[in-house]
Amino acid sequence: MRTPVPTSISEFVLRAATRPAEGDWLALIVPERNVPATAQAIVTELPTIAKRKVNHISEFDNPRELVRIIRHSRESLTVVSGLEKFSPVEWNTLDSMRSRLEGMSTVVFVLSERQGTMLSDNSPNIASWFAGGIWQLEDGPAREEEERTERLAAFRRATNLTDEEVVKRAEAGTLDDEPAFAEWLALLGRGDLIGPR
Repeated sequence: MRTPVPTSISEFVLRAATRPAEGDWLALIVPERNVPATAQAIVTELPTIAKRKVNHISEFDNPRELVRIIRHSRESLTVVSGLEKFSPVEWNTLDSMRSRLEGMSTVVFVLSERQGTMLSDNSPNIASWFAGGIWQLEDGPAREEEERTERLAAFRRATNLTDEEVVKRAEAGTLDDEPAFAEWLALLGRGDLIGPR
């Protein structure tokens, strides 16, 4: 697996939502203790920005069951977590079933660094599907807040709008239906205004 690109949850969600191709496989590497919370944050934010159904797969007993559930979710964006229990043998089994996973919609794996390494070492064919789509969550709320502030400032500069104007337009139903405005509202904590009103 290539070196992951540092990112935040909101930036990763935007990247996943605006991928140009169907069938992309993406991975977000996070500290092991944060895997469940990070996956849930992605599942919460992704549908509002992507404007599509998101299916979260976190409970499965073995690779065969995981493949069956992913195939059942083929029309949805799929977020997979709960892979921490996979052994090298299970990663190898998943790799041997890769042909059954071709043609899926976008799939996001939320992994610890240890599991990212296991995926790379024991599922090389599936790992190759993540080429160009591997990010690592940057540590710390301070960095998240810094990035949030930078993104909001960039939106204001690019559009000559204030946060208040964007919120008012969203409340009135006159805000353009673009992913950038959805992200802007999400960054303001106004995800309730995203989508048709």
